[in-house]
Amino acid sequence: MFSVGDKVVHHDYGMCKITNISRRRFPGQDEKDYYEMIPLFDDGYGTTFYISVEHEGKLRVPMNREQILEMIDTMPTIEPLVIKTTGNRVLDQENVKAAYKALMVSGDPRDWVLLLRTIYQRGKKLSAQKKRISEYESHARDNSERLLYGEIAGVMEIPVRSVESFITKRIEEK
Repeated sequence: MFSVGDKVVHHDYGMCKITNISRRRFPGQDEKDYYEMIPLFDDGYGTTFYISVEHEGKLRVPMNREQILEMIDTMPTIEPLVIKTTGNRVLDQENVKAAYKALMVSGDPRDWVLLLRTIYQRGKKLSAQKKRISEYESHARDNSERLLYGEIAGVMEIPVRSVESFITKRIEEK
């Protein structure tokens, strides 16, 4: 069980801080204990959300500094995901969406890196053909960056806007 003040990672909201644990009753549900959380990097709307203590499996402890540095060091060696195609455009798009969604909701930052590497490589390939990635891929990229960069920023205690240059500098030094 987590405690008030703990930093946790939620697969949708990213890095959050538990501000309270309280017993609540939401419409259509029985009364139960909830974690009250705020995103560590506020969305500007003052978002507070609740997750029942019984669903704490949707939360995880953030990586530590050493794990983040190790993950960054391996980024250049991560091979993009290969998604088999059938030639059926609609079916292939659904396969891509399913693969991307599985990586996004896993809650594992290494999966977010894999997704980013995959979309980046796909974008390079399409750019050479004067094409662009799909709106879905753009959304998946942005969401994965938000989650990954938020966790790195929270643990390394740097601004989110500095994460990309932090990663680049670390890779270049290696």
